[in-house]
Formats: sequence, structure tokens, C-alpha cells
Amino acid sequence: MAEEDKTGDVILKQETRMIIEIVNVVFLYFFFSVFGIVTNVINMIIFYKQGLKSAMNICLFALAATDILNFVYLLECSFFLNPLVEYSGVRVNMRHLVYVAAGWPHVVCTRIAYLIMAYVTAERCISVALPLKVKAIVTPRRTKIAICLMLVFSAVMVMPEYASVYLDWQLILPRNESVLTLQFASNRICVSKSIILILSEPIALL
Repeated sequence: MAEEDKTGDVILKQETRMIIEIVNVVFLYFFFSVFGIVTNVINMIIFYKQGLKSAMNICLFALAATDILNFVYLLECSFFLNPLVEYSGVRVNMRHLVYVAAGWPHVVCTRIAYLIMAYVTAERCISVALPLKVKAIVTPRRTKIAICLMLVFSAVMVMPEYASVYLDWQLILPRNESVLTLQFASNRICVSKSIILILSEPIALL
């Protein structure tokens, strides 16, 4: 009876979990990533041939480039989170590696995409409110500067995370071997609070 209760507590078997991960992470991530990369490369070629002389084309070109990076990170996840790779005996914690190498870069690219879409929305609002002045207000040069600022702002926002984490070898007793895992610096909380405080001051002034 005790064995049946213990078995009943198991929500998902290891084999079932691996099958779900292979289908969702490996095949679906890979398919949508490749499809997204190809389609966005086509979009970039089209916008480039049209000429990057208008604010809208510059925004759409940058948005397509950001989406390509997003899909590249998803493609990276589809490889490193593959159960056949993760449980192959390699001495690296793949989930920790993805967290650093793909997780936060994916967040940065997503934020940049959101900011670009917000910029495009603002440009459309200005074109409706001030149709005769929109080209003088939203110029290609200002658009390029705005996109660069979006990139810098989004990258700086993840500085606390990268300033307080690192990959290092850790002894795993059950396996009796050292594995490359994610480690947190002792000053993690202090660094995060300091950088957030520095970033919050100019935002508060705005």
C-alpha cells in the first residue's frame, strides 16, 4: 500500500518528461526558430533594397534584426536543453548555461523589440496629429539614435545580473565529479541595488 501511495505521488515519469521536452523544446523550438530566422532575413533584405532612408523602414529593419537574434537564442535553447544532450554525461549544467548565454540575451532582444514597436506607435500617432510635421519630427537620424539608445538601455538593465553571476566548477557528490554550474557572487544583492539605484535616478528625472 505504501509503495502504491509513493508511486501515486509521482506526477510525471522521467521518460514522459523527456518525450515532452524533446517534442516541445527540440522540434518545436527548432522549427519555429529556423522559420523565424529565414523569414526575418527575407524581411531585412526587402527593407534594405527599399532603402533605409525613412524612419519606418529603419524601425522595421531593426525589428527584423532583433527578431533574428531572438530566434537564434531559441535555437540555442533547442540544442542545449535537448534531453539527449543534457543527460549525456557532459560535465556542464545545460540549464544554467542557457540561463546565462541565452536567457537574459533573449530578454534584452525582447525589450528592444517592444521599445521599437512603441516608437513606431508614437510615430503613427504623430503622423495623425501632425501630418505636415511628422517628417521633420521623426527623422531617419533621430530614429537611428533612438534605436541605439534602446539597445544601450536594454543592455544596461541586465548589468546587475551579469555583474553578480558567473559559471564555475562545483563538486556534485552523488555523481562524484565536478560540473560547470551557475554561481552567485557574495555581493549580488548589493550590486543589484546599486545599479538599480543608479538607473532609477535619470528615469525619475524624466
